Amino acid sequence: MTNKEFLQQAFFLDRKIKAKERQLESLRAHAEYMSPRLGDKVQASPSSRSYLEDTTIRIIELEDWIKEQIQELVRMKKEISEAIRSVGNIEYETVLEMRYLSFMSWDEITARMNYGSNYVFQIHRRSLNLVHIPEDKA
Repeated sequence: MTNKEFLQQAFFLDRKIKAKERQLESLRAHAEYMSPRLGDKVQASPSSRSYLEDTTIRIIELEDWIKEQIQELVRMKKEISEAIRSVGNIEYETVLEMRYLSFMSWDEITARMNYGSNYVFQIHRRSLNLVHIPEDKA
């Protein structure tokens, strides 16, 4: 695994979590739609009850998965943060943190650092070579 691939792991996991959160939101909306309303007559229909039960189970499983992945993301960001601190140059570390921990775009980084894009890319290239990733991740 390259230094850049190691640093990008959190970004991709964050995107995956957000996609699952959107799925969860959709499932909740469907479950809410299928739930009986106050004042509605409730008929014990096996098909509607089964759909609602299945959806509820899927929601719980998805919530559990999201919780686990958020814990993994926190662990991963800590590991990435330690690797970034190994660079030993505050300017380089700042660019890496903005990119790989805050998930900022290159335009955001150049604006916040008040640097030109070519200079930010140069810092990025140099800093990637200085990152020390854990041996078990290399």
